Amino acid sequence: MRILPALLLAAVAATPAQAAIVKYEFTATVATVAAWPSGTANGGFVDSSSIAGPIISLGDTWTGTLFYETDRQLTPWPLQQPPGGSFLGYAGYAASTIVDAQTGLSFHSNPVDFNPPHMSVHDMPVGGTDFIVINTYASGANLESGSFMFTDGDGSVFSSAVPPPGLDLADFLYATVHYGFTDANGDLLSVDARITSLASTDLPPPVPEPSTYAMLGLGLAALAMTRRSGSRT
Repeated sequence: MRILPALLLAAVAATPAQAAIVKYEFTATVATVAAWPSGTANGGFVDSSSIAGPIISLGDTWTGTLFYETDRQLTPWPLQQPPGGSFLGYAGYAASTIVDAQTGLSFHSNPVDFNPPHMSVHDMPVGGTDFIVINTYASGANLESGSFMFTDGDGSVFSSAVPPPGLDLADFLYATVHYGFTDANGDLLSVDARITSLASTDLPPPVPEPSTYAMLGLGLAALAMTRRSGSRT
């Protein structure tokens, strides 16, 4: 009978710790579109562009999701620190989607490929403008990225060495989502959209790892064997 508690304890220990991840749904309006076709000197701000495939225009409405970890310790980023302030960050989990149902734009980041997604918190000196940046990247032949910036105008939001446990648009001067696209030919597109709504949503409960099921199966098998041997005596 001592085998069963040991196996069940091992099953619990084999279950990986779940990261503290928050999820937000957002709506944004495209404010600027900049395009630089490769091989030409004609580049800059435009009303619309089809470099990424679908036509992206000023005033388009985007919807999407943003995920990031809240339990990672922020450490000084390998850049020059601002006098009297700090530039902290982590290379942890972050993911996002950006969708424009009218034009067909669909961006889905992949936290595994390309650069590791990361968060950086810029805590500037008193009276300065603080901001948080969350970068996500997609995999594939083209280079695609989705970056979120939340700017605090009076420098009062960020003062901690951990990521903010939540984001409220009312706390920020403005918030933007940036979509970047570069194809194999070097054509480049840069789009900024102003976030107009941001709502926290619940994440589904974590799914146990296959190894956890296997260990629980061993525990149940041990219990069955114990009962069978006991019935024979």
